[in-house]
Order: sequence, then C-alpha cells, then structure tokens
Amino acid sequence: VILFGGVMIALGWDFTNLSTTDVEVNTYEITTEFQNINIKTGTADVSFYHAEDGKTTVVCSETVNMKHDVNVIDGVLTISVQDKRSWLEHIGIYFHKNEVKVYLPEEVYGAMKVKSVTGDTLISDGFTFEDIDVSVTTGDVRMTGVTCGSLQSEGSTGDVTLENVIVDDS
Repeated sequence: VILFGGVMIALGWDFTNLSTTDVEVNTYEITTEFQNINIKTGTADVSFYHAEDGKTTVVCSETVNMKHDVNVIDGVLTISVQDKRSWLEHIGIYFHKNEVKVYLPEEVYGAMKVKSVTGDTLISDGFTFEDIDVSVTTGDVRMTGVTCGSLQSEGSTGDVTLENVIVDDS
C-alpha cells in the first residue's frame, strides 16, 4: 500500500500515466461528398457533432497499433478500426479511452450505421438521418434531438437513452 501510494503521488494521482500503451490523436479532413455513414470500431466511443467550420472532420484518439481507416467509398463515409496489435500487446494496463469524433457540416444525411463492442455512441442535437442502425455489445447509446425515418438499436448490457427523438417511417 505504501509503495502504491508513493508511485501515485509521484504520478500526481493520474492513473493514465500507468498505461503501457501510447495514445495519439489523428485528424482526418473529408473533402469528398458522401450521404451515408458506416462506422465499425471495437472499444472507441463514437460521437457526432455539428461542424462549426463547415468542414467534415473526423478526430480519432487511438492507440498506435489500433488506428482507424477513414475514407469515403461509393458515397459512404467509412470509418473502421485496424487492429494490428501483436498478441503481447493485448496484455497490459490501459486507462485511456479511444474516441472517434465526427464533425458534420450538414444536418440531413442518409443511412447511419455504427457497430461497436464496448464503445458508447452519442448523436447530438439537430441531425436528420433516413435510417439509424446502432449495434453495441456493452456500450451506451445516447441520442438527443435527432430525426430519422427508422431506428434500430441492438445491445447486450448497455443503456439506450433517447431524448426528443422523432422516428417517422412515412
């Protein structure tokens, strides 16, 4: 207990300093037009925000060997994690949270699909999607002020919170 206390005092009680993996932030500016969004990630939290500068930008906070590919393929903004860790890198101490923040300039989009294992999904106010499909295993889903034609959410142990969500399948 004394050893632990001494180490934590030396680290300023910041548990992230105990992590055995490095985290980097990568920013991707999207200049190709797209209508649909497809995101597949493992542990990253996925959040959608309005772009104040009018540009589509994806900001990923990720570990060195678990980076996200960000591309527009056939009119679909595609974000997918590429896990290139060795088996040994799966063992360690990790206190950082991986994140994918998507900044969108428009309010109306086509289909939006998010598939994650343990990450949370947040869709902020004012977006309209034709379809929303969110699938998480243990993550939480939170949508506020969103309009969509259809909504599907799947999960095992996470929470789903909907506030001012309009689903109009007409």
